[in-house]
Amino acid sequence: MAIILFENGRLGNQLFQYHGVRKYYPEDIIFCLGFNSLEKLYSCKNVIFFNNNFFLFLLLRHIFRWFLLFLVKFKIVSSVIEQSIEFSYRLIKKDGLFDGIIVIHNAFFQHKDVQPTFLGNIPSINLNSLICFNNFKEVHHLENKQIAFIHIRRGDYLIWPSKNFPAAIEVGWYLDQIDYFRSKYPQIMFIVATDDKEYVSKLFLDAADIIISFEDEIVDFVIMSNCNHGILSASTFSWWSAYVAKTSNPAGEFVAPKYWIGYNKKVWFPPWIESSWLRYV
Repeated sequence: MAIILFENGRLGNQLFQYHGVRKYYPEDIIFCLGFNSLEKLYSCKNVIFFNNNFFLFLLLRHIFRWFLLFLVKFKIVSSVIEQSIEFSYRLIKKDGLFDGIIVIHNAFFQHKDVQPTFLGNIPSINLNSLICFNNFKEVHHLENKQIAFIHIRRGDYLIWPSKNFPAAIEVGWYLDQIDYFRSKYPQIMFIVATDDKEYVSKLFLDAADIIISFEDEIVDFVIMSNCNHGILSASTFSWWSAYVAKTSNPAGEFVAPKYWIGYNKKVWFPPWIESSWLRYV
């Protein structure tokens, strides 16, 4: 069976999509339209990527997407959509004339009922990213040390989902979590990954135990997923970094903002995202 999967977002969302599809279709070939970050991170089996960034290729990819959605609309090929509410989750398959092709174009696989069953067969990290990670550890003398990542998401989070209640977390929250880890693990080192390096460089200018990562998102993910502990932003990138780290270090502590994206509004958003293995503050 051939699974055609449309990209919906950046690396964190791509990881949810890929692992979600693999949960339901563990051995089938996946044709990934987009997923440039996922391809850079993982060496995936039975996956074919279409993610060339040349303009003509992007145009053709969009045309191909419209064509596939046309085939889905008229039930020529099969499709899968997700129905996700607070207390239930299910995938709905709509059979088409050619049942050997399944188009998945609007599924995120982030519901709490799906999350615990993801891991078990994580693809290998690409060699170049591992080399960069090992170099990072060597340069900063991090071998055999307790390390916690701090992920600070700003950028679009400063105004999304609304200017009054953005997803960006206040600085004081991060400082409180840093103090907690310092008191519990006196020798701990922190690594900050962020989409606003200038901002965090000024914020932590005089902190001897805090290292700012100037790597790209792929190496940042590898660094974070190899930490002992973590302080998360309300992002899927943070979530996945912590989840992978937790599998190799079950005793690790991973702290996330309560209510997730709804932290500033004090209402869970999405309402079904809460994960049992995270500690929410």
